[in-house]
Amino acid sequence: MNVAASDRLRAVLAWLGGRAGGTWRPLSTAGLLAGTLAFALSLTPSLLPRTEVSQGVISGLAMALGYAAAVLGRQIWAWLGLPPPFAGRRQTVRWAATVGCLVVAASFLWRAIGWQNAVRRLMGLGPVAGVRPLRVFGIALLVFLALLAAARLFRHVVRFLSGRLRGLVPARVSQAAALVTACVLFWGLIDGVIFAAILRTADRSFQAFDARIEPEFAKPDDPHRSGGTESLIRWRDTGRQGRRFIASGPTPEDLARVGPGAEVVAPVRVYVGIHSAESPQARAALALEELRRAGGFRRSVLVIITPTGTGWVDPKAIDTLEILHRGDVASVAVQYSYLPSALSLMAEGADRGAESSQAVFREVYGHWAGLPRDRR
Repeated sequence: MNVAASDRLRAVLAWLGGRAGGTWRPLSTAGLLAGTLAFALSLTPSLLPRTEVSQGVISGLAMALGYAAAVLGRQIWAWLGLPPPFAGRRQTVRWAATVGCLVVAASFLWRAIGWQNAVRRLMGLGPVAGVRPLRVFGIALLVFLALLAAARLFRHVVRFLSGRLRGLVPARVSQAAALVTACVLFWGLIDGVIFAAILRTADRSFQAFDARIEPEFAKPDDPHRSGGTESLIRWRDTGRQGRRFIASGPTPEDLARVGPGAEVVAPVRVYVGIHSAESPQARAALALEELRRAGGFRRSVLVIITPTGTGWVDPKAIDTLEILHRGDVASVAVQYSYLPSALSLMAEGADRGAESSQAVFREVYGHWAGLPRDRR
């Protein structure tokens, strides 16, 4: 690297990092303490198991929020004119805080393995790998540093714009105008460029993931399930989660082994994938026809399921119902997206799932309500 390029790199790093008085601005001690505490708390047990990526992103966001809250509190403290704490021992306190933060972070990262494995055992999942803490920490650190750089870039933009306007308008007006302008610029960049690119990438990834046909879930030969030879719905169009729902669950043989009781019948499972028809109304109409073909209206219990954004149906909920009623259950689900629920809400809006659910209910309930009472 030549001298000019090296000087430019140092200038950029200084600008993003926050130079003050010719010296590199270190991380706030209070922010480091609060951020580490938030990071540690984000590792504690949750209701659902988390992947390394999701845990790392959540922990990085938590650390950034804790850091920001402490920095804001420190600025309010200075604005009130209160003396800075530990003014004469700042370097000692900084080193002690750094060591304490490393100990707390390492301790919680190590314990997070046991916490996640406990949750995974309850969910019937296998244990996580031993390298997980290092990956979680690395992802969290990248997220934190990216947000910190963005925040410092935002501050520099505000200061730059305010300095340009100060000679034209009063100081406070220039600061307010600079803040509003920077917010508009950053929001346009995030919403129009970064967020759009993330959504496009996620859409392609989850679409390919939804189309994946897993060999452990075979095409059914049971006429009471979608995707088989007699079905109106092609197996490849049911989607990944739809294939899991159709291919799983108790068989009549499994139900017979539960114990004595009423006669065992084959449960009816109907699933319409998002690629099975063009519109929510068309998919709902197809779900009704498939339900009629599979004999769903001859079962005592009829369940209309709204899956999650990816099309997932909770297997334990429907399995339990089929076991309790010895298979005398018909369930129908229609996929409205292949994106996770949070991404689906942001990319497609809340009306997407509601429109699909309402269309399915109108079709199924309308047909059921028109049947003779003795045939319901």
